[in-house]
Order: sequence, then C-alpha cells, then structure tokens
Amino acid sequence: MAGRTARYAANRDQLVPGMITTFRTPLEAACSFATFHCALKQRRFMIHTGKVTDTDTFRIGAIGDIHSEDIRRLLAATGGVCDEMGLTP
Repeated sequence: MAGRTARYAANRDQLVPGMITTFRTPLEAACSFATFHCALKQRRFMIHTGKVTDTDTFRIGAIGDIHSEDIRRLLAATGGVCDEMGLTP
C-alpha cells in the first residue's frame, strides 16, 4: 500500500508541472472538448469532462496502473495535440 501511495504521489508530482490535474478547457475558438478528447484518444489517452464550476474543464487521472513513462507520453501527446489544434499550451 505504501508503495502504491508513493507512486500515485510521484505521478501527480510529475503531471502537475506540465499540467494540473483539473484543467481549464482552452478558450481558443478552434478548441472543443470533443475534438481534443478524440485527438488524445487516438493516441491512446483518455481524459474526462470535469465541469465542477461554470468554467469548462477536463480531468486527467494519475492513479491506477500509471507510471512515470505514461505521464511523460501523455504530456508529449497533449503538446502534440495542442500544436495540431493551434492551441497555446
């Protein structure tokens, strides 16, 4: 249990500097959650809607069978999707 908790914390600590775990959906007109979601899904990453306020957000989990390499790949994939969509990171 302690090892799993430490790995989850390490995943969060790696993810947060590149992104936080709840993210504001970009405001650029070219962005829609559906397009962003589909582009990441094609790269084998799933994100989830996270509307907890009036602000459009999405969420990324960092627990489960997720490891440092997965977070690195997610951040690279997200950067690529942002570039393709003309979004400011």
